[in-house]
Amino acid sequence: MKIFSWALLILPLFARSQELPITTTDVFVQSGEVSSGSAIVMVRCNSEIDSDVSVDYETATGTASSITGDALDATDYTVSLMVEGLTSNTTYEYTATCSSVDASTTVQSTEAEFTTLPSEDVGKEISFVWAADLAGQGWGR
Repeated sequence: MKIFSWALLILPLFARSQELPITTTDVFVQSGEVSSGSAIVMVRCNSEIDSDVSVDYETATGTASSITGDALDATDYTVSLMVEGLTSNTTYEYTATCSSVDASTTVQSTEAEFTTLPSEDVGKEISFVWAADLAGQGWGR
C-alpha cells in the first residue's frame, strides 16, 4: 500500500509538465499500399496553409519524375498521391514539397523511400510487421 500512496503523490508532478510539441518537421511523408508497380505517397503540410504538393522521385532508369496534388484545409492539409509505372523489386527515394498557393511559403520533407514488391514470377523472402493495441478500450484479449 505504501508504494501505491507514493505513486499518488508523485503522479501530479508528471501531469504538470509542459506539453511537448507534436513535431518539428515541416512536411510529414509516408508510403503505403506498395505493389510491384505502384505505391501511394501520403503527405501532410504542417505549415497548415493551403498548398500545392509535389512529390519528386527518380525512376529505375534514373529519370527524374514528379506527381502533384493539393493539400487543403478541407483535408487537414494532407494529400495521397498514387505513383504508378514503377519497376518491381526496386527502391525509390522521394521528397515532398509543399508550396503555399500564394507562393509565399515553401517547405520540403526529408528524403524517404519505399521498395516495390518483386514480380509474381520472382521468389523473394519478404517480412511483414504488424502492431496493434490488443487490449485497447477493454475489447482486447
